[in-house]
Amino acid sequence: MNFLQAAITSFTGPSIPYSQTETQENCHIWTHTFGLSKDNQLVSIFAISHPTRFTPDDNLRFSRLGLSGSQAWDLAQNAVKWHKMFGQLPGVLKLIEVIDKEGLWIITERCSKNTTLQSKSKEEKEWGIYQILTALKFLEERKVSINFPANGDSCIFINSLGEWKLSGFQFAHQGIDTKSISEFIGKNIKSVSSHMETFGSGNALIKCYCKMNELMVLDSTQKLEVFKSVSICNFPIRYSVNKGLQEMSYFFDQSLQNPQGQTLSQLIYMMYLILQRCIFTNEENLDDEVSNKAVTLFKQVYFKSFPLADRSVRLVLVKILPQILSSTSNLTIQVLTDYEIQDKVYPQLTTGLSDTEPLLRHATLSTIPNIIPHITDRQLNNDLLRHLAKLQTDKNPQMRCAVIDNLVLMGAKMHANTRTGVLITALGKGMRDSDYDVRLAAVKAIAKSVNEEWLAVDKDTCGKVLGTAGIGLMDESAIIRGLSKKIIDNYIKAAQDKYGSGDSDLDIDENANDAWGDEIDIQLDGVGLEEMGNGLLSSIGDLSEVFTTHKTYDTAANSTSNIRGMNNSNSNNSNNNNNNNKLGSFAVRGSLSNKFDNLKIDDTEDYKDDGWGFDDEEIKPVTLKKPTRSSAPKINRSSLNTTAKRPGLSLGKKSTASKIIKAEIDDDGWGDGW
Repeated sequence: MNFLQAAITSFTGPSIPYSQTETQENCHIWTHTFGLSKDNQLVSIFAISHPTRFTPDDNLRFSRLGLSGSQAWDLAQNAVKWHKMFGQLPGVLKLIEVIDKEGLWIITERCSKNTTLQSKSKEEKEWGIYQILTALKFLEERKVSINFPANGDSCIFINSLGEWKLSGFQFAHQGIDTKSISEFIGKNIKSVSSHMETFGSGNALIKCYCKMNELMVLDSTQKLEVFKSVSICNFPIRYSVNKGLQEMSYFFDQSLQNPQGQTLSQLIYMMYLILQRCIFTNEENLDDEVSNKAVTLFKQVYFKSFPLADRSVRLVLVKILPQILSSTSNLTIQVLTDYEIQDKVYPQLTTGLSDTEPLLRHATLSTIPNIIPHITDRQLNNDLLRHLAKLQTDKNPQMRCAVIDNLVLMGAKMHANTRTGVLITALGKGMRDSDYDVRLAAVKAIAKSVNEEWLAVDKDTCGKVLGTAGIGLMDESAIIRGLSKKIIDNYIKAAQDKYGSGDSDLDIDENANDAWGDEIDIQLDGVGLEEMGNGLLSSIGDLSEVFTTHKTYDTAANSTSNIRGMNNSNSNNSNNNNNNNKLGSFAVRGSLSNKFDNLKIDDTEDYKDDGWGFDDEEIKPVTLKKPTRSSAPKINRSSLNTTAKRPGLSLGKKSTASKIIKAEIDDDGWGDGW
């Protein structure tokens, strides 16, 4: 049974309350592994098996270090002894737990080996060595020394804050020995305490680091000074995020209860500087955890700040937003998602478009182009366009220019059924603006809209585009006139290229291509006015033939019946017979009669109103009669009762209320009805 339990233990590993997520590498006599506690705390695990469980690989590794298995086990026990004593001192790798079960397990804060020492700047190296000297100073006071190697790779680690931490207590011993420390620093020292007084003098990182350790006893003004140093100094990004950004977030929450001056806006901007460094950093071994934490801390403060009434805070938020969206567009790190912009940023942002402060209105309007790709179509077409319509009447010409620029950028996302109406109305107002910059922006916007085919080349849009662009032909600026003429020429050319291949009218007349003739001859089926008049007048000479020749009368009657449809008359049959008898007296002879026979007008086709003759009425001849004196007896008007009957009140009858016609009001100012 014991054999079976030992076999299972060797196969699955010992049962410790930590899950091993990733094996890093061998660190001297230890096996360094990343782990996770039961409460999801990130830890590092330094493990060594019991000598009875050493594998051949373990013995080979120890022999390369010049150690036997028993010597390695003695060093491990020495490390546990001293680490338990000094595991909570400043500069020492923080000890969490030691497990003595089938081996030794030292659980510490998450750390990694300092493998990038050569790539660090001089200031950062001095800052790291200063932290190691801080730990050695406390050990020296207790008369304990560590004889670690000259490169320090087995004794110096980097924690999650980017701080340098001392470990490797397997080399610790009782007594004071500065030889190994002098080799590590590169300078002979007799005492660590005396050397620290002058070490790193003038180093901004060391000075700021010392202030950060005293942050709890500083007042608000002093804290802001320290935070400013953290945001602009070249600290490791891990320290700037996990220490600096975290402390700024705490201080921001405290300042919300009692804001003073520009404290909040200053904090927001300093946090943005750290976030920007995190996004564009080239630091090696920067895991996603640091980046995600920076984004999370910044977003919490950003969303809390938007509802505040402080205009200085709102101005900083608006200025930061384009930088965040543009800087993360081509990177894997996304600070704000589309949903967060639509749900949390956009509703608060648009309130600045109606602010009474011109500077804030202009800053907010300048931010709109950056959020257009991220908001919904409904927010753009229903809400944002209404705000822009109101801003086009702003007193500031720069605001009116920005409105036109935003409209052009929004053209691709506008609804197709309202895009033309919105652009034509808004750009038409811009072309009539009194400011030169606004008119110039409008004419450029028309050119852009035509090139992008937001203003299409079709029959419905042609007149609107040419009419709007034609306003610029009368502008006092030669530049605007030239641009307007170019737009019109290009649009006409595009229309000719699109519709110039049509030939539906070429079969009507062989001379249809000659559209600019000197003379326009209006004819009915080839019958000229002079020929028709001569034919009508020639029938007057001999009236006897009309009554004696029934064939001629029938021809004339048939012709006149065809002409009747031109008047679209609604007279009765008796009137038609009278008209036929009158027209029949003008007998049309020869070729004229044949030509009238060929004239066929279909009056059964549905009437189509072209918008020009909507109030036309049938014109009838008016016969004036000569007035005659009436022979009827005179009527005595005084004997007539001229009192008009007034309507009285009737029981049970209710008065009918008149209908109220509500006028449709265009509420967005662009007259497109949405």
